[in-house]
Amino acid sequence: MFLLVGTYATKLGKEYYHFSVCGLGKVLKPEHRYKELNAFTSLYCGMLCGSDRDCKSFDYDETKGRCYLGSKKVGRNDCEHLIDDTDGGVQHYAEGPQCIDGKEPQSDKTCRCPTAYGGPGCHTRMEDCSDWTDYFEDPVVMWIWPNNTERPFRVFCTKLSNVRTVLMNREVGDVDFQRDWQQYRDGFGNPTGDHWLGLHYMHLLTDNKRYKLR
Repeated sequence: MFLLVGTYATKLGKEYYHFSVCGLGKVLKPEHRYKELNAFTSLYCGMLCGSDRDCKSFDYDETKGRCYLGSKKVGRNDCEHLIDDTDGGVQHYAEGPQCIDGKEPQSDKTCRCPTAYGGPGCHTRMEDCSDWTDYFEDPVVMWIWPNNTERPFRVFCTKLSNVRTVLMNREVGDVDFQRDWQQYRDGFGNPTGDHWLGLHYMHLLTDNKRYKLR
């Protein structure tokens, strides 16, 4: 469970969330606390942290009204920086959102799988549109990452009789298909409309699997 601390921290350009990815009742190790202050609420403690350039996260003791600024920004892979709260009543807050199951924080404050990855824990690399079968119904642009490629690229996916990866779309008529060899190799247009995927990407896509051209 994540608990937003409040508006003061937000106004300072930061938002802090009750951090429970490493388990409940976890707080910063003493060596990662560099300042102790009085704070009558967790909101005010978040404001103190947000106004301090060295503060990466904080612990708040509601019983004592004490705010502990921390030098460590703790993520899902940094649980070694935390220990069990032996005093009780202390909660750890970190700049968020804090993402779990392999997801990464986005600029819109949401959590998503890395580009071209999906499935439980974001462990599945999506090689073509068929790997995205359970994730869309209507035609949509998706990221794919075939095994033999250095980076992912976008394709247009549809579900007709089966899932299809679109190589070319020429319905709207707003893209000129009179192009030179280099453009046909690299692709042109936008996957959301009229486009040619590109011979280079078609080769990468078909190099490891067998497909039917329709």
